[in-house]
Amino acid sequence: MKQFTTFKKLFNDTNFVADNVNANADGIVDNKYSALGKVITTGCWAYNNAVKQHNSYLSDQVQQLQKLRDGFNGSDVSNNAIERKLDYIVNLEVTEEALQTMATMFNDLHLELYAEEYRLPVKTSINKKVTKAVEDADAKIAKYIIK
Repeated sequence: MKQFTTFKKLFNDTNFVADNVNANADGIVDNKYSALGKVITTGCWAYNNAVKQHNSYLSDQVQQLQKLRDGFNGSDVSNNAIERKLDYIVNLEVTEEALQTMATMFNDLHLELYAEEYRLPVKTSINKKVTKAVEDADAKIAKYIIK
């Protein structure tokens, strides 16, 4: 995919510092926290959220189309409203495809650079313990909800 090749040329250690990370207490250097890593993870986060929000909005528009269709009375006004909504939904689908492409490219680059799939952060509270099973469940749910 030509887009991904161009994308990788932009988001690499030539354009963004990839080694500006100190070792943690265990002596491990995690380059996901470098300048490049933060750019990649921020892109993953932003586009995955954008896809999720856009899909929600698109679903709302389809529901409105259903209401227009259910209320169709054969008039030109009713027909025009349906045509406008259809055109709008087609445009939203084009945007959804572009957002999904960007999310996929960021996710693929994250996997390639850091040998792990990107996962959306899990909201936690001070009193709430997050286990590996909960993280795995969140990842599985996100896999099917986002796409």
